[in-house]
Amino acid sequence: MEFLLVLLVALAFEGGHADRPTSKNEDMAALLQKIDEIGANVEVIKAAVVSGDDEEEFTGSPLMIGNAHLGISGNGTRGRLEVFYGEEWGTVCDDDFTDAFAAIICKYLGLPYANAVEIHNFGGGTGKPIHLDQVDCERAPDARYCKHRGWGVHNCDHSEDLGIECK
Repeated sequence: MEFLLVLLVALAFEGGHADRPTSKNEDMAALLQKIDEIGANVEVIKAAVVSGDDEEEFTGSPLMIGNAHLGISGNGTRGRLEVFYGEEWGTVCDDDFTDAFAAIICKYLGLPYANAVEIHNFGGGTGKPIHLDQVDCERAPDARYCKHRGWGVHNCDHSEDLGIECK
């Protein structure tokens, strides 16, 4: 629980100190307001993922993909990367995504990954929420450990929906 409180404080004031109130009461009021604003982004991700006969539980940071379901909207090995979160499928922005990250996602999905590529500006997710942006799989052992800006936090539109090709 202490980790979650520290995380809430860090997320609430991540924009810097310029707009921080000056009194302790104003600090607390501002913190509580920020926590309310980002509440959906601080829930702990805990779910079961089923792979064949094995079931594995993952509890991770709310800023990791965790066990959210991933899928490719297209022909199975090439298409728009989508993630199931908050009871609906949504898209992923292509900002800073690399071929190496695409390989991690493809491998996690059980698809060919040795020559995987990311496809910037794949688009086509109009009408769906944009769930993820700034996905970073650097040093991630698998897709569950890829980091991001926060669920629903983005600065893009659907023209930047990420596509991947698993090959």
